[in-house]
Amino acid sequence: MKGEIIINDEELRDLLLENCVNDNGDLVISNIDLSEFKGNVILDGWTVGGSGFVDLSFWEVKGNLYQRCQKVNGDLYQSYQSAKNIYQGFQTAKNIYQSYQNVRAKKLKEISLDELAKMGYKLKEKTMKKKIRDLTSPHILTQAEHDCLRAVIKPYKVEYIHKLEIGSGRSQFIEIVLKPTIYCDSNPTFSMPFFKSNSMYKGMEVYRNYTIEELELDKEWKE
Repeated sequence: MKGEIIINDEELRDLLLENCVNDNGDLVISNIDLSEFKGNVILDGWTVGGSGFVDLSFWEVKGNLYQRCQKVNGDLYQSYQSAKNIYQGFQTAKNIYQSYQNVRAKKLKEISLDELAKMGYKLKEKTMKKKIRDLTSPHILTQAEHDCLRAVIKPYKVEYIHKLEIGSGRSQFIEIVLKPTIYCDSNPTFSMPFFKSNSMYKGMEVYRNYTIEELELDKEWKE
């Protein structure tokens, strides 16, 4: 093919190391505008040694972005992701941190337990007992959790509050996401201290976004 450039993996590696390493000794390939390129971009099969990190941030992709089969000896951070759908599989890491996942898929139809039963699905006894136990309390939070969170968020305008996990689910924490301001067009956040999984805020589902009204933080505690 006329104009075809043939270069093997070793030659490409040497070319990058000779031309794309900065004064700090980092390999930097950034701010590449491929908006007019119509093919696929394939960056796979990389092996990175040393004690440094790999930064794959601020990609803007019109089509699909595949991130799979990652094997990381350190921590894997995945945050501020915005996509139509997010599929993640075969990720291996010391710890995986995932937050601010914005999925733009259409909301699925709500379905009742009776409809599930007609479709042949049955809740396990343990799950059913939990459902019945949850129905005995009209509150998501305990009074202590409610009063603590209400005091913490009082000075702020809160977008939502959620419970997140780290360390393969061994620990959890409450993150408070604030509404954007004239000084910051993104959502500022701050977090509560870590706690052992399911030892606190047991009524909150992990990764679900709650409004202050759902958690009854807009009013004083009432039995």
